[in-house]
Amino acid sequence: MTAGYFTHRDRRTLDAVFRRFRRPVTIHGFFDEGQSATLRNMLQELAVLAGGHLLYQEITDDGHPLARVLGVTDRPTLRFYTRDWAWAPVEMVGDPSGYQFGVLLGILASLAGGLGPRIHGRLVSSVRNLNREVILEVLTLPTCPHSPHVVRITQEFALMNPGRVMARSISVADYPVSMSLGVEAVPHLRVLSHGQLLATYTGILSPEALWQLIERGIKGGH
Repeated sequence: MTAGYFTHRDRRTLDAVFRRFRRPVTIHGFFDEGQSATLRNMLQELAVLAGGHLLYQEITDDGHPLARVLGVTDRPTLRFYTRDWAWAPVEMVGDPSGYQFGVLLGILASLAGGLGPRIHGRLVSSVRNLNREVILEVLTLPTCPHSPHVVRITQEFALMNPGRVMARSISVADYPVSMSLGVEAVPHLRVLSHGQLLATYTGILSPEALWQLIERGIKGGH
C-alpha cells in the first residue's frame, strides 16, 4: 500500500479477505474538514474493492449526531457498525497505516464473520461475566510490529463483552497523547473505568495476562 492506494498485489490479498465476509460492515470515519486526505481516499477505495461487503461513511461535521451519540471527540477516528453487533465496541484513533493496517482488516473480518475468535476456554467466560465497564486503550505507532498483537487482544475482549468493554487504539503519530501521559514506548496499554485509570502496561502481553491486569486494576479500584 502506497500513498493510500493499493497495488495489484494488495488487491489480490484484499480480495481473499473480502471473500470470507458473511455480512456487510460499515466504517464511519470522523474527520476535521480537509484532514487526512490520504486516509480518506484509502477508505473509499477499500469500500469499492470490497464490492458491497464494506460500506464507508465520511463525517466531517463536528456537530453530527453520531459524533455526539458515540462520544467521538478526536479526529481522525474510525468506528464500525454491523447489523448483528450494532455499534461495535471498537474505536481506532489516527491513521491505521503501517502495521496497524492489518489490525483494521482484522477487525473488519471479525465483524463480518470471516475470522473466528482466537481466545477460548475459561477466559471467554471470565470476560463475558465482567460486570464493570472498562476501556482498554492502546497507544501505538504505525512502525511498531508489536502493537497489533496487543490491539487485537483488546478488540477480542471488547467483542466478547460489548456491553462492558470498549477497545480503543490511538496512533501517537497522529494524536500525540503520549506526551501528556509520559509514555516512552509502545505498545502502551491503559485500563480505564469511569474516567479512573486502573492499570497500565507497556509491551506485549497474552490474553491471560491482560485479564489479570484488568482484575488487579478493578480490585485496586475498590
